[in-house]
Amino acid sequence: DMLNAQYDTQERWCALHGYTYACLEENIAGRTDPTWSKLPHVLSLLQKGAEFVFWMDADSLFISDAVDLQWACELGKDFVFAGDLN
Repeated sequence: DMLNAQYDTQERWCALHGYTYACLEENIAGRTDPTWSKLPHVLSLLQKGAEFVFWMDADSLFISDAVDLQWACELGKDFVFAGDLN
């Protein structure tokens, strides 16, 4: 289906750029809205040793393999937020 194809695309892009891919679907926030699981998931990845965490929703995609996230890692910020680039 389309969602699995999108996950494959995200995983391929991460492999191309040397990033570890984690598809996190479990609602771990203890609330009815799974949106609240984003921050606990990010915290969990950081606690497991991730230096940086880049979150993409399931309905987002890369339209160019040339895009890299190194610029965000070099900003020296704790959080960086970006909007849609379409």
